[in-house]
Parts: sequence; structure tokens; C-alpha cells
Amino acid sequence: MSDYYYSFKEKGFFYKPDTESGDCPTDLIPLTDEHYHGLMQGQVDGKYIEHRKGGPVLV
Repeated sequence: MSDYYYSFKEKGFFYKPDTESGDCPTDLIPLTDEHYHGLMQGQVDGKYIEHRKGGPVLV
């Protein structure tokens, strides 16, 4: 199970969301740790995260 999730609707990331509480977006998709950390490192390197329904990508 992944610790990181992405919501296109919220245009944001969630760490270990409480999906049972009903307080999180319904469109969460899991991200691997490698994908999430790659996105964060890409921002450090001057790239942007583009929000797509299929998941975030670096541009």
C-alpha cells in the first residue's frame, strides 16, 4: 500500500489519508514513493508539476 496519494480535483497530494473518515477527496490515486519523490526532486531541479487526471507529471 502506498503512503502518497494524488487528487486531480484538489490538485494536491495527500500523505496517508484517512479514507474511512470521509474527509478526503474521492478521486485519490496511489503514487509509488519513487514517483512522489521524483516529482518533488523535479521541482527542486526547476521543473513544474502538471496536474492531469491520470496523475501528476513533470514538465
